[in-house]
Amino acid sequence: MDRLADFIHKYWNNVWFKGILVVSVLVFVFAEASGGRNDLDIFLNASQDLFKGENIYQKTYFDGYHYYYSVLFATLIYPLSLLGSFWSKWIWISIQLILLWRIWMIMMGWLGTYLNKPAFKTLLGFCVLVFCLRFIRSNLHLCQMTIIMLFLSLESINMITKRRWLLGSMLLAFAINIKLMPLVLLPYLFYRAHWKPAIMTLFMMGAMLYLPILWVGKDQHSILLHGYFDLINPTQSAHVLDASETSFHSLTTFFAVFFSEDAHENGAPDWPRNLASLQITQLNILINVVRLALIVFTLWFLRSLPFKSFDNNERTWWEISYLLLLVPLIFPHQQHYAFFMCLPAVGWIFYQLIQQKFVVSPWILGFLILVFLCFNLSLWLGAFNKWYNHFKLVTFGGLALLFVLAKLLPGSLSISRSEAR
Repeated sequence: MDRLADFIHKYWNNVWFKGILVVSVLVFVFAEASGGRNDLDIFLNASQDLFKGENIYQKTYFDGYHYYYSVLFATLIYPLSLLGSFWSKWIWISIQLILLWRIWMIMMGWLGTYLNKPAFKTLLGFCVLVFCLRFIRSNLHLCQMTIIMLFLSLESINMITKRRWLLGSMLLAFAINIKLMPLVLLPYLFYRAHWKPAIMTLFMMGAMLYLPILWVGKDQHSILLHGYFDLINPTQSAHVLDASETSFHSLTTFFAVFFSEDAHENGAPDWPRNLASLQITQLNILINVVRLALIVFTLWFLRSLPFKSFDNNERTWWEISYLLLLVPLIFPHQQHYAFFMCLPAVGWIFYQLIQQKFVVSPWILGFLILVFLCFNLSLWLGAFNKWYNHFKLVTFGGLALLFVLAKLLPGSLSISRSEAR
């Protein structure tokens, strides 16, 4: 392992390699910015419609897609809608690349301190990059939001643990305002006795929710707010039979396609996969029971009574890795790129493997190989992608990753953050 780490570290720090990497990134950004329509076009069209006084949650865009994000977010991206397709995408992708770099820096700030050799840090970053490459590429290609969501989630916890409560709370509140997924971190703050930032986050969430009244007006804001909550209401049958697209993943889609004959995906192969035929009420109960079980399983990671704080980087990263891994599993209407939220869990696992010189149980290595294949087969063997989606391999990979994460417990290190950073 040391030789591999030294080899990767040597070439990573080679000036020619970095030059080639920079040129490759610029070519990639240019090619993607010159490409066809993607999700950013939906965001920007909704932003323009907002200022035309239209109900952006009732209206659909292009092939019937809804805008699922907040009014505040639609407001903030309005300047991009004035730049044209190429420059708006160029700026958007460039921002996401910067945020990817910041996510890597946060991970190294939390975990890299414990790696006693610079080459091991490079190896950790390389392994995480290769493991999550499919999700990184998809988010950049589709101009999606998951990179921003993960950055805001990690940076908010990073700031809060540095006692920069105002900034941390603002980042978390903004993340939740854009899309509800980072909401899983709010109860965690209460559980770990971070009272001040948790309460500040609640107040800021309310302020950000009603702030658009200042420019859209009270009546229009009320219409938009009702439309937004109706659209994301998890009790809707569309979020139970969450299978309108073959590319959907998460537990709602997973159980819908395997346990209900009513889940019909557009363009799905005509190949049987039903294990049972549940009524929609039974399916809803099953989904919510499994969700509840995964939420309760959080106690496996917390391993303490409530309202006890930790000054241990390892343990805190392990805990929030599980919470962020839950996001694409328990929330409905998730595409494969949402599983980029698993990056902290992947970082933790490879950090542990490097610490243990990859001398771990064959079961763990076997499960990790399974996860890698489930996550990345479409990148290497894309011709069979419809079958990977048909049998929901990404969701299988997420569940297998959960098992590996749960097995690799933190060690006995207890370096405080003041010593570590």
